[in-house]
Amino acid sequence: MQRLPILYTKGLMESASKSAVPAIVLAGLILLGVFAGRSKIEADQALEAYRERARQESDAVRDKLARALKDIQGDLRTISLLPSVRRISRHGENLDFDARATIQQLYNNLKLSIDVSEIYIVPVNFDPNRIDTITGENEEPIIAFDELIANAGTRLKQQAPAADADYADAPEIEIFEYQALQKQLRWLRTHLPENQVFPGLERPMLSSEEVITCDNTEYIYSGEDADRSGIIFSVPFYGQNGKLRGIVAAIVRTKALQRLLPSSDYAIFDSVHGTQLHFGELGQSRLSQDKVELGEEDPSLKFSEVQTLSTLDPRGPLLLWVGRPAREFTLSPLMVTTRRMRGIRIIMVLAAAAIAFFSLLSWRKRGRQQREAQERLEQLVGERTQELRVLAEQQSELKTEADAANIAKSQFLANMSHELRTPLNAIIGYGEIIGEDAEAVGAESIVNDSQRILLSGRHLLKLINEILDLSKIEAGRVDAEIVDFDIRELISDVVATVSPAAQANGVTLLSSISPDIQSACNDAFRIKQCLLNLLSNAIKFSPRGEVKIMARRALIDHQDMLIFDVSDSGIGMSPEQVSKLFRPFEQADASTTRQYGGTGLGLTVTRGLARIMGGDVTVTSAPNQGSCFTLTVAAQSGMHAPKSITAPEAGQMPGAKLSALIIDDDAAFTDIASRALEGAGFVVEIAASAAAGLSALARRVPSLVLLDLVLPDRPGLAVLDSIRNDPSFNGMPVIIASVADERNKSIRLGACEHLVKPIDRGQLAAAALRYARAPQAELSRAMLAQTSMPASEQKRTA
Repeated sequence: MQRLPILYTKGLMESASKSAVPAIVLAGLILLGVFAGRSKIEADQALEAYRERARQESDAVRDKLARALKDIQGDLRTISLLPSVRRISRHGENLDFDARATIQQLYNNLKLSIDVSEIYIVPVNFDPNRIDTITGENEEPIIAFDELIANAGTRLKQQAPAADADYADAPEIEIFEYQALQKQLRWLRTHLPENQVFPGLERPMLSSEEVITCDNTEYIYSGEDADRSGIIFSVPFYGQNGKLRGIVAAIVRTKALQRLLPSSDYAIFDSVHGTQLHFGELGQSRLSQDKVELGEEDPSLKFSEVQTLSTLDPRGPLLLWVGRPAREFTLSPLMVTTRRMRGIRIIMVLAAAAIAFFSLLSWRKRGRQQREAQERLEQLVGERTQELRVLAEQQSELKTEADAANIAKSQFLANMSHELRTPLNAIIGYGEIIGEDAEAVGAESIVNDSQRILLSGRHLLKLINEILDLSKIEAGRVDAEIVDFDIRELISDVVATVSPAAQANGVTLLSSISPDIQSACNDAFRIKQCLLNLLSNAIKFSPRGEVKIMARRALIDHQDMLIFDVSDSGIGMSPEQVSKLFRPFEQADASTTRQYGGTGLGLTVTRGLARIMGGDVTVTSAPNQGSCFTLTVAAQSGMHAPKSITAPEAGQMPGAKLSALIIDDDAAFTDIASRALEGAGFVVEIAASAAAGLSALARRVPSLVLLDLVLPDRPGLAVLDSIRNDPSFNGMPVIIASVADERNKSIRLGACEHLVKPIDRGQLAAAALRYARAPQAELSRAMLAQTSMPASEQKRTA
């Protein structure tokens, strides 16, 4: 019976271990599905925005063409309604001077705005193949208004000697125009012989197929029929008796209409004659030729439509065909950003999977150790007949093994910092860059998505930092950095750091410092970390309330102590909740996790750090009456404060630029750091190994070195030692940037600052500008060596 609890516990752990992997895979698949759905929505939104912009451009082209056709129809209709035109004789002898002047003015307007070649007035029974009994020659229109281009071939030959001799004498052929006019008249005589069908002053406007015109203005240079081809637009005119008398026609060169199209993605389709006009030989209108010929949209394109240009011709409308190439949408800024966000989401899933995998390994290792301990305990229970001394020794051995397992767990988590922080460095860094790029182009939805990525990434980083801090505390690996510091300045920095969060939560933030408090000697960095934890908690649980920090000094058990009280007017806690407050991974109430978030590690880490600095953390609280956390630390630590590394003074070198050398083999970090430093005014050089970095320093001494502790060929601390022991570098400022939290060791070996990855880009730029040495133009390593003091003298000075 005694074996049953142990066997039951063992079975539960094995079952949970087996089900964890499928659960992780399922969660990953669900995450991928959610992200895929989000990417699909963003792609659809980008496509809709692209189509709306293309539709607006298409509408603008349609309106432009419609206005041009309306102008032609309006001017021709005006001519058709002139009294002199309505009663004009066969050869136009009775056309008065005012009518001629009006028609000439209308023609000039059309010539300048739409490049109309000619305006004809044609009788109703016009037949170019019949002999005119008056002239004795083939019949011609009643009159033609083309004074601006009359005898164009002869005139241009005189004015432009560069015209091709083969085409300069080309005759102005009119027979094709006359045949097209005859077709239009034949249709009008059959379908619209009288004007009773038109309301008011309305008149139809007939179009023709593309014909060779008599306009040789450009033909004499090229000899290409395309340069003299055109379309005839005609409006009928009726006599006083309402009978059809003839037509007023305008000749518009094809190229004049083509110039109204913005690109070769557009085409004009004549539904009456089945003809089409393109702009140029290349473009989507040529690739979709079969659809243009049918006057249909191309469904294979991201955007294609057919719009009506004019319904003035009763035989059928003129249409505008539009088709935008697919690559135009693929290369659009919104679609490029959407694809980039899809990649970021995939990276996030992979990062979450990696963290879950390593957590599972840790959990399995701990479970295996617990099973071994339970099996050992079972063996001890089975051997209960042994002497009490032997049993006591075995129990002591089990406790030692359990402690070793706990220490191994903590060391394992601490050693995982590189694997956990490296992907977060890229996620947070590139998330900031994408957000800035999206904000620059006004992509608000992408800015919001990048902020969500950054918020999640920083939350995950906070969780990892708290776990690693707790592991280092349990493993005894936290070293205090004892320095002399100003307490008022420390409180001011802490209040400034949490002020944005307080404003966002509607919290009034107050501070009070006792007059007798001045300076102290302890780990200022860890004290600031503890105060930030306490203030952040107070602000989170006191929405629209008040948070106050007070600092004082007092003797506690004959020891000089600093006392910091952080009080709030928040939700408060019951005694039962306070009793669970400092347990790892626990909060006072499970409901607060759902409402306010958090991991339950912040206060555990804060108490551990406080005890390392010779103090503690206590709390007093009551439900709905707020809480007060009291942090105590030794005002004067027993350890001597190390000498701080003084940053080199920046000199004045007009015209010189700051330079920085980054020695790091992490491509993602070097890319992000380079952008941050370049934005701060640095010229950046990158070395992927220790050897490459020292070689770069031998060629040119930069204003600053940014050094990683983990390099492929040599430890970063060894590189730092080489720089510090070489007198030719003369106090070169070195900033350590690493996932390893070895701040004390870095500072002792001569680094001016130690930043833990992932690094905020603004923090990196500020540290670089603070410590960078004044630029020294063309200052070589050899010149520095000649001007530096001997190494032995440097050591005595230090």
